[in-house]
Amino acid sequence: MERETGVEKVWNQRGWHYLKKLNYSWQSPRQKHKKCSLIEQEKFRKNLPLKVKEIEKKYPSVEIYLWFF
Repeated sequence: MERETGVEKVWNQRGWHYLKKLNYSWQSPRQKHKKCSLIEQEKFRKNLPLKVKEIEKKYPSVEIYLWFF
């Protein structure tokens, strides 16, 4: 910002104000649950496309929407 505006010193808070003005927010990854199983998650990721294809074959005239959180 100092280079763009030609100002010698721009404080960090000013940068934060500009980011907020642009509707940016502080984001960080979610914490992982203590009991989560990475192996089970990977199996789910690998099998999901296969399950969707099965549903598409079973109901060819229906449009399928996949929601996840």
